[in-house]
Amino acid sequence: MGKNIIALYSCMSLLSLIECLWRWIMTVIDTIAKEFRLNPNELLKESLRIYLHQKLAKIEADIFLIVKKYGVKDVFALDSKAKEGCVREEDAYDDYFALDNLEAEREKIKELLERV
Repeated sequence: MGKNIIALYSCMSLLSLIECLWRWIMTVIDTIAKEFRLNPNELLKESLRIYLHQKLAKIEADIFLIVKKYGVKDVFALDSKAKEGCVREEDAYDDYFALDNLEAEREKIKELLERV
C-alpha cells in the first residue's frame, strides 16, 4: 500500500507541475496577445502555423539536397536507380532512409497544417 501512495503522490506532483506549466504558458500567451491586441487563440494558432511552415521549409531543403545529389525526384526514383545499378546501394543506403523519413515527415506536417 505504501508504494501505491508514493506513486499516487508522484503522479499528483507531476500533474501539479504540468498544470503549473500550462498556466504559465497561457499567461505568457495572454500577455503577448494583449500587447499586440490579438485573440490568444489566434496567436496560438498562428504561432503553430509559423512553426510548422519553418519545419516544412527545413525538411524540403534537406529533401532537395538528397534528390539533387542523385538526380531523382523522390525516394522511389532513388530506389529504382539503385536497382538499375546507376547508384551503388552502399553509397545511397543512408540517404535512401533519410529521404524516406523526410518525405513521410513532410506529409505529416502538411496534414497538420491543414488541421491548424
